[in-house]
Amino acid sequence: MNASKAIYALLSGNAPLVAAVNGIFARVAAQGILRPFLVYEEVDAILQPIIDPTSPRLWQARIQITAIADDYPTVKSVLAKASAACNYARGVIGGVTVLSVVKESVGSDDFDIGTQTFEQSFDLTVLYLDDGS
Repeated sequence: MNASKAIYALLSGNAPLVAAVNGIFARVAAQGILRPFLVYEEVDAILQPIIDPTSPRLWQARIQITAIADDYPTVKSVLAKASAACNYARGVIGGVTVLSVVKESVGSDDFDIGTQTFEQSFDLTVLYLDDGS
């Protein structure tokens, strides 16, 4: 969950990205929202082995970011802005101590016939510390 907080802070704090979308949503977009928009989701988080049980816990989380738009060029543009907002970020972000954010993979180009929308996702790996509080 902390990785999601950090990624939301990066996405929502990026002026070019915010200007390009009608919303940034966790897991599911609000019904009836105008496109384009972004949806992000923490897919999994793995606690890394540690030697000192009193030290902050090191987590590795995978976050998927999906852009949804009415046309293909807009999906690509929004994803490029989202990637620029997040990739290689580190420091205290959204109150979370982030060691690194790295773009790991890009999903296929998709078209939903039912909604007539284009979409594409990419995954980020987020390494962060959690002191358990």
